[in-house]
Amino acid sequence: MVDHRERLNVSNDVEAEVSSSVKNPKAKESLYKCPKCGASCEVIRTKGGATEIIRERQCNNGHKFGTKEEATDFDYLVRRRNGVEEPFNRKFALEHSIMLAGADDLTEREAAAVAYNVMRRLDLEKHVAVDTEAIGKAVIDELRTTHGIAALRYATTFQSSRNDSLTAEEFLKWAEEKFHIHRSHLRVEERPQWVIKKPKINRNPGFGEDFTLAKLWIGFSTATRRLKVAVPNSPTLTNGELSGALSAYVLSTVKGQAIVTSSQLSSAALLILRSVCPLGYLRFAAKAKGHRSENAFLDEVRSLIEYESPLIDLTPFLATGKAIAEEVHPDGV
Repeated sequence: MVDHRERLNVSNDVEAEVSSSVKNPKAKESLYKCPKCGASCEVIRTKGGATEIIRERQCNNGHKFGTKEEATDFDYLVRRRNGVEEPFNRKFALEHSIMLAGADDLTEREAAAVAYNVMRRLDLEKHVAVDTEAIGKAVIDELRTTHGIAALRYATTFQSSRNDSLTAEEFLKWAEEKFHIHRSHLRVEERPQWVIKKPKINRNPGFGEDFTLAKLWIGFSTATRRLKVAVPNSPTLTNGELSGALSAYVLSTVKGQAIVTSSQLSSAALLILRSVCPLGYLRFAAKAKGHRSENAFLDEVRSLIEYESPLIDLTPFLATGKAIAEEVHPDGV
């Protein structure tokens, strides 16, 4: 287990300075003025430890407010690509960037542990500058051991910062070599294979299900049933064929993506419905957006009337739509 004080990397000098300010809190009184009236103030209560101090203050006019002081360590230096050397603080720079890379996958404690291990891996010396490239590579190597996806996410930022014109092909080649991942022999499908669902109270993050074309088609069929939809050059379009064409449009927006989110599918579905079938859009939106009140739903109707819908030509998807309708419902609808 990483010692808390060691993890924050508070030096003896910093700790001594903090302890001194605790014993003599008035030493910095002149730096603070009352935020309400601007009058001078004094410390009436102090609490805290080696790395954080909270002071309760009161001004000459009786207003009370609090301030928080944190010990920071800027003994380390980094050397950027342009050769400029800057002070470096592990907690506020390194841990923060690791948290961003991990998104929801890393807790603050895990990010701190990664940062601590990176510092040990580099064996940094105080007041001796280290290249940012060395730090970035160490972060990737450390994340690889426990959080592979976070390592790749961090790498997209790190690699693009080293090469402004980085392409997807170049990143893929680098990642395959760095992570020793062989190219998959699976063919990239035109249709998604997996759908990640929206998080709910009783649903774990990342919950998903197999993509089924029938489910998408049925959603459109229900939304457009018994509604008149004007599609150029197709006056005799059945509900099933229309639902197939709408499904074909949605599939075109996620073509080549094996994993998609339910939000991706819903957004594309709402966009095409708003264009070709406004009432069908309202039916679909009532479920997809989960309106909580009658007025919220009517606001949706008002915005539909007030703001012009985008014009999307459904004609290129009619042939595929008929094939989808026959695949999903061979008996016809």
